[in-house]
Amino acid sequence: MKIIFQYKTTDVAEIITRNLTPEQYFDPDILEPGEGFSWDSVPLNLFPHQYLGLSQDKIAFTKVEIEDEVAGVNYVRSERFFNEGKCVIGITKMTGAREKFDLHMTVQGVGELPDLIQNFSIGIKDDIPSLWDYILFSTEPEVRDLFRESSPPGKFDH
Repeated sequence: MKIIFQYKTTDVAEIITRNLTPEQYFDPDILEPGEGFSWDSVPLNLFPHQYLGLSQDKIAFTKVEIEDEVAGVNYVRSERFFNEGKCVIGITKMTGAREKFDLHMTVQGVGELPDLIQNFSIGIKDDIPSLWDYILFSTEPEVRDLFRESSPPGKFDH
């Protein structure tokens, strides 16, 4: 089994790649006696960025790729942080013996002002979500257009 962990921080231009062992990525205490690790074993951390020990505002993206030759599955999970780490979009993708693709977005700190609405468009390059346009605004006239980060495709690409 190969586990490749990639990430980029907001203050460094290059992508950092680390090869992890199953013991470094998965929780060995959850295994049944005699059971080995597989791509769907329980990870030590719920989210990939938790392996870094950095605050979310310092992380541009994370990507974990697990190639399980025995099960015939290639599993990818990635996260892209924006809005000073308060928002994250992520994907989970499986290919091989099982095929699956999930897209999710988490927003922290939204809702502190009345009637906030968010709109975003994303693209995916190399299994990492990229933010193309993000608008956060309120239906209240006095707080409209609180935040807008907009760019042509490619600004947030690695």
